[in-house]
Amino acid sequence: MAASCEILAMSILPSAISIFATQCLIQQGPIGLILVQATSCFCAGLVFWLGYASSPPAWTLETEEQAPRKAPPKLPISSSLSRLDLSQDFFQETSPVSMYLRRQVSI
Repeated sequence: MAASCEILAMSILPSAISIFATQCLIQQGPIGLILVQATSCFCAGLVFWLGYASSPPAWTLETEEQAPRKAPPKLPISSSLSRLDLSQDFFQETSPVSMYLRRQVSI
């Protein structure tokens, strides 16, 4: 059953929307295609949020008592960023673009 629903959602339904969008493009021009795309995005969002509201994941329902707060993991980049010397001027005015812009402004 799940496989048939997946095939329906991944092949038949998008094909039907594509056929409808192509016909709207032919008959109404670009505005017809834009309206079909906007409507399909709105409907997909609506289906997602209605499904999310009807059965939210368990991790969204945890309270503070059930799940004690953990410190976030330390990423490797954070140690590199802490060693950076931010007192230096990283944007020196010696690049070709900045030299060109300085000449254009001064003229």
